[in-house]
Amino acid sequence: MKFTTSILKVFSLDHSATKRSVAGILLLGTVVGASIISCRTRSGNTRLTADAGTAQAIEVLNILGAQSPHLPAGSTGFCAGACHIGAQWHAGNLNSDHSVMIKDWAELTKTTNLCFTANAAEPAKKLACLYNDPENRALGYNVKKLGFYRASAHLETTKSIFTDPLLPAGVGGEAEYTKWFADAAMPKQPPVVPAKPTFRQLKEEDFNKLLAWSLAGAPNLAEAFGPVTIDGPLAPVACVNDISDELKLQIDRLRTEKKSWAEVNKQNPSIKMLGCVEGTTSADRCFMDDANDLKFPEVFTDPETSTWASRIRNEEYNNIQVDASMPPTQRMRLLKKLPFRSTFWARSSADGRFMGDGLRNQAHLTNPDGTPGAYIPDNSKGFIVDLALPERPYIGVSGPYDPGFFPDNKGFTWMGGGTGFFCSQKMLENPNTKFIDFDTETTFCGSRDIGVYQHVGRAIDDKYYIVRSDNYSNDDGGSSSYRRDPSVVPFSVEHSTAELFTMVEDGQKFKVNPSIDLPTPFEGDFGISPSASFITSRISSKPIDTEAPRQVGYRLRRFDPDTKTTVPLATVCMRGGKASISFDERFMVTHHYVDSSDSKELHLSSTSDAFKDRISNSSNIYIFDLLTKRKFRITFMEPGQYALYPHFRSDGWLYFLVRDINKPTSDYLIASDVALRLPTLPASYTGIE
Repeated sequence: MKFTTSILKVFSLDHSATKRSVAGILLLGTVVGASIISCRTRSGNTRLTADAGTAQAIEVLNILGAQSPHLPAGSTGFCAGACHIGAQWHAGNLNSDHSVMIKDWAELTKTTNLCFTANAAEPAKKLACLYNDPENRALGYNVKKLGFYRASAHLETTKSIFTDPLLPAGVGGEAEYTKWFADAAMPKQPPVVPAKPTFRQLKEEDFNKLLAWSLAGAPNLAEAFGPVTIDGPLAPVACVNDISDELKLQIDRLRTEKKSWAEVNKQNPSIKMLGCVEGTTSADRCFMDDANDLKFPEVFTDPETSTWASRIRNEEYNNIQVDASMPPTQRMRLLKKLPFRSTFWARSSADGRFMGDGLRNQAHLTNPDGTPGAYIPDNSKGFIVDLALPERPYIGVSGPYDPGFFPDNKGFTWMGGGTGFFCSQKMLENPNTKFIDFDTETTFCGSRDIGVYQHVGRAIDDKYYIVRSDNYSNDDGGSSSYRRDPSVVPFSVEHSTAELFTMVEDGQKFKVNPSIDLPTPFEGDFGISPSASFITSRISSKPIDTEAPRQVGYRLRRFDPDTKTTVPLATVCMRGGKASISFDERFMVTHHYVDSSDSKELHLSSTSDAFKDRISNSSNIYIFDLLTKRKFRITFMEPGQYALYPHFRSDGWLYFLVRDINKPTSDYLIASDVALRLPTLPASYTGIE
């Protein structure tokens, strides 16, 4: 088979080929990848004169490689010891917009130090400070506790916590330290060999400066950062929903001419939708036969999940009582409760059978009760759930993050070590496949260097596939202390561009053509529609004086790789993370972390504990109808629960992940039929205004 593929990459400021090769990115407490590089030069900054009160904080920012006009011209920092929130760390954009996050890191450092100090005379308890639960070693280590201590992982003072001769037999040791180091240390080393680091590590005196500043409460951070200014014309500051007639006509044409992947896959007899028995003619009847209803129960039947769908459930329209922000009726199914903790985003195959995600290193060792966990090989960094084959529920993969599935149900992608892998879905359908090593699998997988956070689309006419990647803001789904909508700093400039590479595949190999640059000012975090007919982006405002940029909404753009042009098709007023589009291209979905402005929309008093406990401590799924401009929230999550990474399968069922951080190993795969019901919802239900 021969087809053409396009790879869409987005850059802003001084992104470079070196940056694009980086796939190892760490957000505090969560492994995203396997390598990290040195920071770039900040010679474009205008230096300011710092008074003595900010000197310590300025020194710390230089150690972190952050952007501050106080730093010396040409300062590169260390890019070590902390973590970052996306591509902007390496582009020199960690700035005052991230002050809260840096203070969070400092607070975690302080907490860890207090534990070490309190247990200094008891080596076993001191080591237990690193566990998920100090009383239960079986739950493994929790690197999110470490804060800046991740920068000290290579130092002898940290190693001695594992090698103390007074530790009980079987606790700690050299081998345990080496294993922990591979997960915890910053910067990550490819490969991780403590004695021979590839990337620069902090000296002990540098780490001690970070530690002292953290113990002092991270003072003078705002003064050290200085004012934020970015050149360029004024970016959008307000949002108005604007759906062009062209987009509406396109959505209708895809339906009537059966040119969407929803229609094409429906006519393909080889594509069997999960939970739909033979002869099912309407997707809203899936999961309703006795066998599938038992296997994939509605969430309200389980006490752990019963409150998620709504305060109401499936009431008739004329009997609805409250919460007009939520659709009056939907069926929400529990596809799988994972016996381990996943990490980063999840994506599913077009038929809904396979769902992939990253895997925490300690997650597959044991269940909470100490029994052996579900089968995932120990060398797995990610996993794929096979929802149709109970005897082989999990497939381990060597890549740590960013799964993607082609809309024609023929292939999938994954990231690892700075490389994107493109593989045939036939591998997953083979019941004997239990582990995929992308580095050695060449029969069914091709590869090339590519940035992270991939979105995948394919033109109906087979002209090209599209893989969107790079210029993202990291979003680890509540796993770290930074539980807010991703920053827009990486693309808060006029000269942000989308870079495409057309790519021809012959068999399993790829030939890359010259790049194509598309201007996308003040836009980034790109996604792509299943038919590759338009791209989605998050829109940034322009920073004004010391006011940091903020998300304005979302933009949809038609693009033409041949003429190197884009045409705006729509503006959608929502806040949240990266957006996904349904296979009929009518609906857009995202997740949004609850913040202090959401009390009215959640129908909770702004002074109530129920609301305060949710701020930066929960997230919900939102859906927008591009034809009617109606927006609904489809979940109502409790504190500590995160509904995340929504995406569609081809018949319209919406899949998403729920991470419950109140429990050590409770992640859930959920399906909702909300997009199947909204087209018939009376106009009187306006949703969120």
